[in-house]
Amino acid sequence: MRVLCILIFYFLTSYQNVTALPGRLGIECAPTVSTNRVYCMQEPIVSSRQATLRLVVSGAYYFQLQEHCSISSGLSYAFGHVGVVRKAEESIPAIDEQHTVHYLWFPCLFRLYTSEVKIDTSVYVKIGPMPSICLFTRPITSLKSTDTPFIDTKRLGLFLLFGTGISYNFSFNNSFTLGLSYALDILGVVRKKDVGGGKVYIHNNFICLDMGFVFF
Repeated sequence: MRVLCILIFYFLTSYQNVTALPGRLGIECAPTVSTNRVYCMQEPIVSSRQATLRLVVSGAYYFQLQEHCSISSGLSYAFGHVGVVRKAEESIPAIDEQHTVHYLWFPCLFRLYTSEVKIDTSVYVKIGPMPSICLFTRPITSLKSTDTPFIDTKRLGLFLLFGTGISYNFSFNNSFTLGLSYALDILGVVRKKDVGGGKVYIHNNFICLDMGFVFF
């Protein structure tokens, strides 16, 4: 993150007129598969539910550093899914919960582009951190009024995004992008102590099909 901030600062200070910064706006819609990784420190084991289809919508501004290099920053609204299940064992209660999780992501991504592999078409890779805010969760499975939900999400989080794809310039200033990316939940959306005395960590990861437009 520090290196990324230094690069942005150097780029801004290298121009006399900030209003003349070369850059473009972009919007993106990404159907996603929301998956969970669950870690239990001891028995009884809490396991994750199946992966679920969700959606991420984004807007960003692209700062062109060089011909084949750019940095983008913006805002994304992501719909996630957290689900856990456990069978009852003696005095240990059963768990069967699923929740929809709503995030605000603040991506700051570094992109590298190849030279054109075909006319107006290039391949790109992107990587960068995405600080996040968990706005709220909504239970999908019905819970009894006397039950205390097992899933208790954290407010602040951090994701790391890796991605690759193809960029097609259909006019001088406008392009269409199509790719795949993986958002890795670094801090985890749930960290709590279970009734058995062990700790449970749940990470909500995303596999995204990125479809976007970049334009002036």
